[in-house]
Amino acid sequence: MKATAMLKAGVIGMLCLIGALSSSIARADVSAAVATLAGTWALVAADVLHADGTRARDYGAAPKGLLLIDAQGRYALQIFKAERPRFASGDKLTGTPAEYEAAVLGSSTHFGTISVDPVDGTLTFQIENASFPNWEGFCRCGWKRRG
Repeated sequence: MKATAMLKAGVIGMLCLIGALSSSIARADVSAAVATLAGTWALVAADVLHADGTRARDYGAAPKGLLLIDAQGRYALQIFKAERPRFASGDKLTGTPAEYEAAVLGSSTHFGTISVDPVDGTLTFQIENASFPNWEGFCRCGWKRRG
């Protein structure tokens, strides 16, 4: 269940990054639309939007991250909770269960392809590989600009 919330937060975070762009590409040709998204985007939020309209911050108050998109529609996303504790030992091979849990739940990374529907501007993320292996091959479809 937590993994689903993390995926939602990651995708919603990506929407915050590209929200301003989607309106400019809503009616564009698919390849031109993807090319318009090409670049490096800084994360501004990684919230999860619940069905009842409330928001939660799964990656803390000040998450850090990047979304990289190339002109062919390949993307790479990294989201990190700023408040992740460092491992006391300084060695990731000797971390405690709590340190491992904080490291895994405090980060989300995946890559794949992104496409844009030229008619309504919705985005589709096809995840090829992810830090959480259950997301691999998963498609997040129909994400649209907020507002």
